[in-house]
Amino acid sequence: MESKKPFDQLEDPHKKAQDAIDHAREVREQKIADHKKTVSEPHLIADGVPKDYTQAAFWVRKAAEQGVAVAQNNLAGLYRDGQGVSKDYVQAASWYRKAAEQGVAEAQSNLGAAYRFGYLQQ
Repeated sequence: MESKKPFDQLEDPHKKAQDAIDHAREVREQKIADHKKTVSEPHLIADGVPKDYTQAAFWVRKAAEQGVAVAQNNLAGLYRDGQGVSKDYVQAASWYRKAAEQGVAEAQSNLGAAYRFGYLQQ
C-alpha cells in the first residue's frame, strides 16, 4: 500500500522544472565562459597561432566579465603590462581584486605587490 503525502508536502512540478532550466542555464553559461578562456589562451602563449595580445585581451575580457577568476587575473596582467590594452594600473587592480576575491592566490599576490610598489594608493 502506497502512503500518500499531505497536499502541502507535494513537490511543485513547475518549480522542479524551473530548477532544471536554471541549472541547465548555469551549466551553459559556465561552458561558454570556459570556451572563451580556452580561445584566448593560444593567443597569449602562441600555441599554434601567432601571439596576438589584442585578440587575447578581447577573449580574456569576455571570460573575465562572466566571472572566470583565472581570466580576471590574466586580464589584470594585460592591463598592468599594457599588452593588447592601454596600460592602466587602476583597471589592473580592479581585475586583480575580483580574481583575488574568488581565491586566486596569484591575483592576491599581484594585488599586494601593486600596493607595495606604489602602483596603487590605499
